[in-house]
Amino acid sequence: MRSLPTLILVLLSALTLGCPEGEVAQAPVPPPLPPPPALQANPPAQSGDPAPQPSESPSEPAAPEASPAPSPAEPAATPAATPAESPPEPSPTPAESPKPAGPERPVSEGGVTRFPNLRIFREEKRIEIDGYVNLNQCPTLEFMACTSRGKTHESLLRFECDPKHLHLALIMLGLEPTPQVSEQGEPIVLDKGERVVIEVAWWAKHTPEHDDSAPEPVDGVTRWRVEDLIYDQRTQTSMPKVGWVFTGSRMIKVPAPPDWETLKEVYAASYEGNIVATYHHPHVILDTPLAEGGDDTVYVPFTKRVPERGTPVTIHIRPWRKADGPALGDLPKPEAEKFGPPRPTEDELRESQQGGEAPQDEPEDQDEPHEEPAPARDE
Repeated sequence: MRSLPTLILVLLSALTLGCPEGEVAQAPVPPPLPPPPALQANPPAQSGDPAPQPSESPSEPAAPEASPAPSPAEPAATPAATPAESPPEPSPTPAESPKPAGPERPVSEGGVTRFPNLRIFREEKRIEIDGYVNLNQCPTLEFMACTSRGKTHESLLRFECDPKHLHLALIMLGLEPTPQVSEQGEPIVLDKGERVVIEVAWWAKHTPEHDDSAPEPVDGVTRWRVEDLIYDQRTQTSMPKVGWVFTGSRMIKVPAPPDWETLKEVYAASYEGNIVATYHHPHVILDTPLAEGGDDTVYVPFTKRVPERGTPVTIHIRPWRKADGPALGDLPKPEAEKFGPPRPTEDELRESQQGGEAPQDEPEDQDEPHEEPAPARDE
């Protein structure tokens, strides 16, 4: 028999047999028992998975499913795109925001100067204005165009621009105003000054169906001389194509707040809103040169040709050319039997009031012979 020390050495050799040098063999550890099902841990949440829900246990009831609490690491999805997918455009700073075109700040670009609802094509020498059909029928016309401040109940068109911008635009085309009318309805012919041609355009689909005289549309647009849209009730035809004289309106004084006793000076066409007249008016920018401008019963809308009220239109204005029609000096003078004797102008009235002509003395009354009363009869 081997001795006890010998057996101990043999056992130690068997345990260390096959182990790397310097390592001590260890007895194998049995695997741990799985935990009970109620205590099993949830697997870690992966990217894109829903937020983990709390475990169910008798002591801690689960939160209602209708409003689950979002995970702090992954907030609830929203309709807005994440910055990584489509970053939102930064809002413009005040310095980057475009400034609106005001009375003193027109916008010029590429040969075009723009005011609100008005464009000036400097090289082509023409003006475009945005507007609407104001009336296609009414008892009488006094104005071809006005703004919403003007006499809309007797105006054919409504311009959407400020009248003083139109005045400036005409000057930029090289025209100069020539005031000639002293009072509304003055029976005169405007025989001097510079004229313009005015045309009106709209989409052809707005042309009245019963109008067989409409010009052929170009690129889907119908375009008329504005005189063709005004009907002369005496001649039973359209208004003669003689253009419109640049009279230029004037400055007037009106009461101002807060006391309405102080007077301030304003541009009449902008203040009153009347722009183009068919019945002579001293406060408009453009006026008909015809003698018929002294009668407010002559012109009405040419209903057969004018689209429905509210139809959007573009107004085209350019300087008058010699080939456009007769000269102002060749226009017929007013007839006395139609318009009566010409009224005195303001200058003539002023001269007469200042004693320009000495008043004539009235003849003295002559003594008329008178009969003596008959003597009373004796009774």
